[in-house]
Amino acid sequence: MKKILSLITVLAMLSAFTGCNKTEPDMSTETTTTATTETTLIETVATEETTVATTTTVPETVATTEEITTPETTTTVPETTTTEETTTPETTTTVPETTTTVATTTTVATTTTVATTLPERMTPSEYIAYCDEVARLINEYRVKNGLQECKYSVYITNASQIRADELPTLFAHKRPDGTDYDTALAQVGIRTSLRWHGEVQTMWNPGRTKDKYSPSYTVNTQLLGSPKHKAIIDDPRYNYMGVAICVGPDNSHYTNVIFGETSRGLTYIP
Repeated sequence: MKKILSLITVLAMLSAFTGCNKTEPDMSTETTTTATTETTLIETVATEETTVATTTTVPETVATTEEITTPETTTTVPETTTTEETTTPETTTTVPETTTTVATTTTVATTTTVATTLPERMTPSEYIAYCDEVARLINEYRVKNGLQECKYSVYITNASQIRADELPTLFAHKRPDGTDYDTALAQVGIRTSLRWHGEVQTMWNPGRTKDKYSPSYTVNTQLLGSPKHKAIIDDPRYNYMGVAICVGPDNSHYTNVIFGETSRGLTYIP
């Protein structure tokens, strides 16, 4: 700057000195040159100053960009961690729900029927052997023909005994009071345990036949000899039976057999 000022002073002195000369047109050219030189110098100084000013703005932009980007990245990190925490307890709650259903499935209802106290058999002791043999011969026939064996039930036997005792009064599948034979099953408390049931009955009178009274005669001749009775014995549904006998006043022997199929879900009746 000092050099520029000294140059300006020199130029001013020269212009004053030249002012003494009479050549006027040349002076005007010199002045314009000087003025141009001055403006150029001022312009260069101005440009030098502005460049210095621009350099100061560089650290400002760097500082601002660095400061803003750093906190922005840190805030997004905890957001991802919270979603992981919420999904974990949702899966755990479904586990105890499955465990409760396992506890509900119990087979206690089936066991209750098994644990019933066995009733006393109503058949007179002198006829028990006969009744058991009739049951054995019926099962022998069923097994030979590919049918399942019928188990002996004390409950059905007692219902059959009630029916056998009524046969001397009314030899039919109706009871003396006019009701169906299956009311005898309800009387001993077994009716609801049976899904299907059937009754067969025979009568042997010593004065009307020459055949000797026996279990074999009752099963093979009287029962299997009758198509209607045989159809009931041949029924594959039956899995239980009861056999009873009653001897009437005229020495007639009345045999009654009741067959039954247990209700669904029931595997045993005493």
